[in-house]
Amino acid sequence: MPDEPELNERNAQHLCACKIVVGGDPGTVVVREAHNPVTWNEIAVLQSMHGDDAIYDIKPIGLMARSSNLNEKHRLASIYGFEAVDLVYAGRSFNMEFFAPGWPVDPTGTGTQKRPPEKPSAPRVKLFAPEDVEEAV
Repeated sequence: MPDEPELNERNAQHLCACKIVVGGDPGTVVVREAHNPVTWNEIAVLQSMHGDDAIYDIKPIGLMARSSNLNEKHRLASIYGFEAVDLVYAGRSFNMEFFAPGWPVDPTGTGTQKRPPEKPSAPRVKLFAPEDVEEAV
């Protein structure tokens, strides 16, 4: 069996832990953690269903292989229903973000080696020859 490709920004998506306040009742909280995480795309559907503030303590906890946008939409529709998912990802041509903003693709730092940041280069400078410069004003 060949080695699986390493998960990276081209073929993966964030799995996230979060807490969900169900039905606006702060006493009813569903906790999604390592044993039952949600994808980053799922967060948007949950926010649409329960309200933006009802989903909190969101943090990426892992990576999983991703498929096409349409396959992910079908997967989410099989869990939450087509109507709920189509409110967030309408039609056949829609954008999906696969990574939580502000977090690195691999928060553990054990994935692909990142290129070191490029050192800023010295600004380009053009010096004038003394005979080209007029007297000071």
